[in-house]
Amino acid sequence: NIYLLDGVKVTDELFNNLVINPSVDSIQEFKIQKSMYAAEFGGKASALINVATKAGSNTFQGSFFEFHRNDAFDSPNYFHPKDQRIPPLRQNQYGGALGGPVLADRTFFFGSFEGTRLRPSLTRTFSVPTAAGRAGEFAGVAPICDPLTIPTTGGCAPVADNQIPAGRIDPIAAAFLESVPLPSSTVAFQNLTSVEESTRDLDQLSVRFDHRLTDTDQIFARFSTFDADELQPFGTSTLQESIVPGFGRSLTTKTRNLVASHTHVLG
Repeated sequence: NIYLLDGVKVTDELFNNLVINPSVDSIQEFKIQKSMYAAEFGGKASALINVATKAGSNTFQGSFFEFHRNDAFDSPNYFHPKDQRIPPLRQNQYGGALGGPVLADRTFFFGSFEGTRLRPSLTRTFSVPTAAGRAGEFAGVAPICDPLTIPTTGGCAPVADNQIPAGRIDPIAAAFLESVPLPSSTVAFQNLTSVEESTRDLDQLSVRFDHRLTDTDQIFARFSTFDADELQPFGTSTLQESIVPGFGRSLTTKTRNLVASHTHVLG
Protein backbone atom coordinates (compact mmCIF):
# COMPACT_ATOMS: atom_id res chain seq x y z
CA ASN A 1 0.00 0.00 0.00
CA ILE A 2 0.90 3.67 -0.31
CA TYR A 3 -0.02 6.01 2.55
CA LEU A 4 -0.14 9.75 1.84
CA LEU A 5 -0.73 12.51 4.39
CA ASP A 6 -1.38 15.94 2.86
CA GLY A 7 0.14 14.67 -0.38
CA VAL A 8 3.39 13.41 1.21
CA LYS A 9 4.22 9.72 1.53
CA VAL A 10 4.32 8.40 5.10
CA THR A 11 4.92 4.74 4.20
CA ASP A 12 7.54 2.60 5.94
CA GLU A 13 9.13 0.80 3.00
CA LEU A 14 10.55 -1.98 5.20
CA PHE A 15 7.32 -3.18 6.85
CA ASN A 16 4.94 -1.52 4.35
CA ASN A 17 2.87 0.25 7.00
CA LEU A 18 2.26 3.88 7.86
CA VAL A 19 4.63 5.76 10.18
CA ILE A 20 2.28 8.65 11.01
CA ASN A 21 -1.14 7.57 12.25
CA PRO A 22 -3.10 10.84 12.47
CA SER A 23 -5.64 11.45 15.18
CA VAL A 24 -9.21 11.07 13.91
CA ASP A 25 -10.06 14.62 15.04
CA SER A 26 -7.33 16.02 12.78
CA ILE A 27 -8.62 14.38 9.57
CA GLN A 28 -10.59 16.51 7.13
CA GLU A 29 -11.15 13.90 4.44
CA PHE A 30 -9.68 10.71 2.99
CA LYS A 31 -9.81 8.73 -0.22
CA ILE A 32 -8.94 5.10 -0.92
CA GLN A 33 -8.10 4.04 -4.47
CA LYS A 34 -7.62 0.42 -5.50
CA SER A 35 -5.46 -0.97 -8.29
CA MET A 36 -6.30 1.34 -11.21
CA TYR A 37 -5.35 4.70 -9.73
CA ALA A 38 -3.65 7.54 -11.64
CA ALA A 39 -0.02 7.22 -12.76
CA GLU A 40 1.03 10.06 -10.43
CA PHE A 41 0.51 7.63 -7.53
CA GLY A 42 2.50 4.72 -8.97
CA GLY A 43 4.85 2.57 -6.91
CA LYS A 44 2.69 -0.07 -5.24
CA ALA A 45 0.28 -2.62 -6.66
CA SER A 46 -2.42 -2.65 -4.00
CA ALA A 47 -4.16 0.43 -2.58
CA LEU A 48 -3.55 4.15 -2.17
CA ILE A 49 -4.75 5.69 1.11
CA ASN A 50 -4.75 9.49 0.79
CA VAL A 51 -5.56 11.59 3.88
CA ALA A 52 -5.89 15.38 4.18
CA THR A 53 -5.67 17.07 7.58
CA LYS A 54 -7.89 19.85 8.85
CA ALA A 55 -7.04 23.54 8.56
CA GLY A 56 -8.08 26.37 10.83
CA SER A 57 -10.76 28.93 9.98
CA ASN A 58 -11.96 32.37 11.08
CA THR A 59 -13.68 30.87 14.12
CA PHE A 60 -12.12 28.99 17.01
CA GLN A 61 -13.28 25.39 17.12
CA GLY A 62 -12.04 22.51 19.21
CA SER A 63 -12.84 19.11 20.66
CA PHE A 64 -11.81 16.84 23.51
CA PHE A 65 -12.27 13.12 23.99
CA GLU A 66 -11.54 10.37 26.51
CA PHE A 67 -12.09 6.63 26.01
CA HIS A 68 -11.56 4.29 28.94
CA ARG A 69 -11.70 0.54 29.53
CA ASN A 70 -11.13 -1.29 32.80
CA ASP A 71 -11.40 -4.95 33.80
CA ALA A 72 -13.64 -3.83 36.67
CA PHE A 73 -16.39 -3.34 34.08
CA ASP A 74 -15.81 -6.67 32.27
CA SER A 75 -17.87 -9.80 32.77
CA PRO A 76 -16.00 -13.13 33.06
CA ASN A 77 -15.22 -15.18 29.99
CA TYR A 78 -17.46 -18.27 29.75
CA PHE A 79 -14.42 -20.54 30.21
CA HIS A 80 -12.78 -18.44 32.91
CA PRO A 81 -12.48 -20.21 36.31
CA LYS A 82 -14.91 -18.63 38.77
CA ASP A 83 -12.38 -18.67 41.62
CA GLN A 84 -9.84 -16.56 39.70
CA ARG A 85 -9.91 -12.83 39.03
CA ILE A 86 -10.33 -11.44 35.54
CA PRO A 87 -6.93 -10.62 33.96
CA PRO A 88 -6.14 -6.92 34.45
CA LEU A 89 -6.95 -4.46 31.67
CA ARG A 90 -6.40 -0.72 31.53
CA GLN A 91 -6.94 1.34 28.40
CA ASN A 92 -6.98 5.12 28.13
CA GLN A 93 -7.20 7.05 24.89
CA TYR A 94 -7.48 10.80 25.22
CA GLY A 95 -6.75 13.94 23.29
CA GLY A 96 -8.13 17.01 21.66
CA ALA A 97 -7.91 19.42 18.77
CA LEU A 98 -8.11 23.20 18.37
CA GLY A 99 -8.13 25.45 15.33
CA GLY A 100 -8.70 29.12 14.64
CA PRO A 101 -7.38 32.35 13.13
CA VAL A 102 -4.00 34.00 13.63
CA LEU A 103 -4.86 36.84 11.23
CA ALA A 104 -8.48 37.00 10.10
CA ASP A 105 -8.99 35.89 6.50
CA ARG A 106 -5.21 35.40 6.10
CA THR A 107 -3.48 33.06 8.54
CA PHE A 108 -4.91 30.08 10.40
CA PHE A 109 -3.68 27.32 12.69
CA PHE A 110 -4.85 23.85 13.65
CA GLY A 111 -3.33 21.52 16.24
CA SER A 112 -4.21 18.10 17.62
CA PHE A 113 -2.89 15.72 20.25
CA GLU A 114 -3.75 12.11 21.06
CA GLY A 115 -2.34 9.85 23.74
CA THR A 116 -2.86 6.15 24.40
CA ARG A 117 -2.00 4.16 27.53
CA LEU A 118 -2.77 0.48 27.06
CA ARG A 119 -2.20 -2.25 29.68
CA PRO A 120 -3.83 -5.50 28.47
CA SER A 121 -3.18 -8.97 29.88
CA LEU A 122 -2.12 -11.62 27.36
CA THR A 123 -2.48 -15.38 27.87
CA ARG A 124 -0.31 -17.92 26.03
CA THR A 125 0.52 -21.62 26.43
CA PHE A 126 3.97 -23.18 26.02
CA SER A 127 5.72 -26.53 26.25
CA VAL A 128 8.56 -26.23 28.78
CA PRO A 129 10.82 -28.82 30.46
CA THR A 130 9.77 -30.24 33.82
CA ALA A 131 11.95 -29.94 36.91
CA ALA A 132 13.06 -33.55 36.46
CA GLY A 133 13.90 -32.99 32.79
CA ARG A 134 16.02 -29.96 33.66
CA ALA A 135 18.01 -32.18 36.05
CA GLY A 136 18.53 -34.79 33.32
CA GLU A 137 15.95 -37.29 34.63
CA PHE A 138 13.86 -38.85 31.84
CA ALA A 139 12.39 -41.94 33.51
CA GLY A 140 9.31 -43.27 31.78
CA VAL A 141 10.09 -41.84 28.35
CA ALA A 142 11.84 -43.34 25.32
CA PRO A 143 15.51 -44.28 25.85
CA ILE A 144 17.93 -41.39 25.41
CA CYS A 145 20.88 -41.95 23.11
CA ASP A 146 24.38 -41.47 24.53
CA PRO A 147 26.33 -39.95 21.59
CA LEU A 148 29.70 -40.71 23.22
CA THR A 149 29.14 -44.44 22.63
CA ILE A 150 28.89 -44.11 18.85
CA PRO A 151 32.66 -43.95 18.09
CA THR A 152 33.44 -47.07 20.16
CA THR A 153 30.43 -49.31 19.49
CA GLY A 154 29.36 -48.03 16.09
CA GLY A 155 25.89 -47.56 17.49
CA CYS A 156 24.06 -45.40 20.00
CA ALA A 157 23.64 -46.97 23.40
CA PRO A 158 21.09 -45.49 25.85
CA VAL A 159 22.31 -43.66 28.94
CA ALA A 160 21.97 -45.56 32.17
CA ASP A 161 18.50 -45.34 33.77
CA ASN A 162 17.64 -42.57 31.28
CA GLN A 163 19.55 -40.17 33.54
CA ILE A 164 21.90 -37.66 31.91
CA PRO A 165 24.91 -37.14 34.21
CA ALA A 166 24.98 -33.68 35.79
CA GLY A 167 28.43 -33.02 34.36
CA ARG A 168 27.15 -33.58 30.83
CA ILE A 169 24.46 -30.86 31.00
CA ASP A 170 25.54 -27.78 29.08
CA PRO A 171 26.05 -24.88 31.54
CA ILE A 172 24.61 -22.34 29.08
CA ALA A 173 21.42 -24.38 28.72
CA ALA A 174 21.22 -24.80 32.50
CA ALA A 175 21.59 -21.05 33.04
CA PHE A 176 18.94 -20.35 30.42
CA LEU A 177 16.46 -22.79 31.99
CA GLU A 178 16.83 -21.05 35.36
CA SER A 179 14.92 -18.12 33.82
CA VAL A 180 12.27 -20.28 32.12
CA PRO A 181 9.16 -20.85 34.30
CA LEU A 182 8.29 -24.36 35.45
CA PRO A 183 5.16 -26.09 34.08
CA SER A 184 1.82 -25.06 35.54
CA SER A 185 0.20 -28.44 34.79
CA THR A 186 1.18 -32.12 34.66
CA VAL A 187 0.35 -32.72 30.97
CA ALA A 188 3.20 -33.65 28.63
CA PHE A 189 2.81 -30.79 26.13
CA GLN A 190 1.48 -27.23 26.36
CA ASN A 191 2.09 -27.57 30.08
CA LEU A 192 2.61 -23.88 30.90
CA THR A 193 -0.13 -21.26 30.85
CA SER A 194 1.30 -17.79 31.31
CA VAL A 195 -0.49 -14.46 31.80
CA GLU A 196 1.71 -11.41 31.20
CA GLU A 197 0.98 -7.71 30.98
CA SER A 198 1.68 -5.91 27.74
CA THR A 199 2.23 -2.15 27.69
CA ARG A 200 1.76 0.32 24.88
CA ASP A 201 2.25 4.08 25.20
CA LEU A 202 1.51 6.26 22.17
CA ASP A 203 1.74 10.03 21.78
CA GLN A 204 1.03 11.90 18.58
CA LEU A 205 1.08 15.62 17.97
CA SER A 206 0.30 17.61 14.84
CA VAL A 207 0.44 21.37 14.19
CA ARG A 208 -0.57 23.01 10.91
CA PHE A 209 -0.42 26.63 9.69
CA ASP A 210 -2.15 27.96 6.57
CA HIS A 211 -1.52 31.39 5.03
CA ARG A 212 -3.27 33.05 2.09
CA LEU A 213 -0.82 35.25 0.19
CA THR A 214 -3.33 36.28 -2.48
CA ASP A 215 -6.54 34.89 -3.91
CA THR A 216 -4.43 32.65 -6.17
CA ASP A 217 -1.52 31.80 -3.86
CA GLN A 218 -1.75 29.79 -0.65
CA ILE A 219 0.93 28.14 1.46
CA PHE A 220 0.74 25.74 4.36
CA ALA A 221 3.14 23.87 6.64
CA ARG A 222 2.50 20.93 8.96
CA PHE A 223 4.71 19.24 11.55
CA SER A 224 3.69 15.89 13.04
CA THR A 225 5.26 13.55 15.59
CA PHE A 226 4.47 9.95 16.52
CA ASP A 227 6.18 8.27 19.49
CA ALA A 228 5.46 4.73 20.65
CA ASP A 229 6.93 2.55 23.40
CA GLU A 230 5.76 -1.04 23.58
CA LEU A 231 6.57 -4.04 25.76
CA GLN A 232 5.66 -7.32 24.05
CA PRO A 233 6.06 -10.17 26.57
CA PHE A 234 5.41 -12.91 23.98
CA GLY A 235 6.57 -11.12 20.85
CA THR A 236 4.24 -10.00 18.10
CA SER A 237 2.32 -11.65 15.31
CA THR A 238 4.10 -9.33 12.86
CA LEU A 239 7.23 -11.48 13.04
CA GLN A 240 5.26 -14.67 13.86
CA GLU A 241 7.39 -15.53 16.87
CA SER A 242 6.33 -16.90 20.27
CA ILE A 243 8.70 -15.81 23.02
CA VAL A 244 8.93 -17.83 26.24
CA PRO A 245 7.76 -15.92 29.36
CA GLY A 246 10.51 -13.81 30.87
CA PHE A 247 12.17 -13.08 27.51
CA GLY A 248 9.86 -10.45 26.03
CA ARG A 249 11.02 -7.59 23.86
CA SER A 250 10.53 -3.84 23.75
CA LEU A 251 9.87 -1.74 20.67
CA THR A 252 10.42 2.01 20.40
CA THR A 253 9.21 4.10 17.46
CA LYS A 254 9.94 7.78 16.86
CA THR A 255 8.68 9.55 13.75
CA ARG A 256 8.97 13.18 12.64
CA ASN A 257 7.19 14.45 9.54
CA LEU A 258 7.45 17.97 8.11
CA VAL A 259 5.45 19.16 5.11
CA ALA A 260 5.44 22.51 3.29
CA SER A 261 3.31 23.32 0.26
CA HIS A 262 2.71 26.25 -2.08
CA THR A 263 -0.39 26.20 -4.30
CA HIS A 264 -0.76 28.67 -7.18
CA VAL A 265 -3.89 28.86 -9.31
CA LEU A 266 -3.01 29.87 -12.88
CA GLY A 267 -6.51 30.67 -14.00
